[in-house]
Amino acid sequence: PGREDTLNSMSSDITEVLESIYETSGCEVLFLKNMAHHHQQMDLEFLNKMTNLFLVRNPKDVVVSHYHQITKRSLKPLKFSSMSSFIRNNELGFNRIIHFYNLWFKQKNEVRDFLLIKYENMTMSSDTLFLVSEFLKLKLDKEIVNHIYNEFTSEKMRKKELRGDLNNSMSFGTELNSLKVRKAKVGTYKHEMNKDDIDYCNIKLKDLNTEQSSLEKIFVELVKEK
Repeated sequence: PGREDTLNSMSSDITEVLESIYETSGCEVLFLKNMAHHHQQMDLEFLNKMTNLFLVRNPKDVVVSHYHQITKRSLKPLKFSSMSSFIRNNELGFNRIIHFYNLWFKQKNEVRDFLLIKYENMTMSSDTLFLVSEFLKLKLDKEIVNHIYNEFTSEKMRKKELRGDLNNSMSFGTELNSLKVRKAKVGTYKHEMNKDDIDYCNIKLKDLNTEQSSLEKIFVELVKEK
């Protein structure tokens, strides 16, 4: 809904979009959230003018989360006969995630300020968040970062969502898989995929680009994880 109005309300010229971003003022830190596919068929030279955080997560957990997102958290949810059929869908399923990861992997040397972080590490402690704050030169001491980390746990955010207190979040019901803050745990795919799905994904994971470089440790771990 509103797709055409939205597209007509803003420029689709990347040069104009970037100029608008560069002209933004009134904030110390400007945060831009992008998915890897936003950068397809685009000159990535502009990334050298920015500080880049690349957040990766086990693709098997990603595909399960994405399945619930597009089948439950949408005004026009997509329909699939099963999670298995979604996982095998060439345009929206597991292949799409591998493609996007490889897209960024190939561009790893195109950007200057770049930090790779793992979702899995973010869930374990505030250490990764503190690393991010240092990378962004936010000058936050560890105590403040710990406070932020503990105040915004998935459990607390989920309770806020259920109370209707989560800003900029549309409600699609109170069932767990319909929430924006769903499980937020590592390895939940093991309980939602069947064995054939997991085997299929493990085979496809071999398509991840794992050449020896500054990023290969993350991708090798994702391939080896069962």
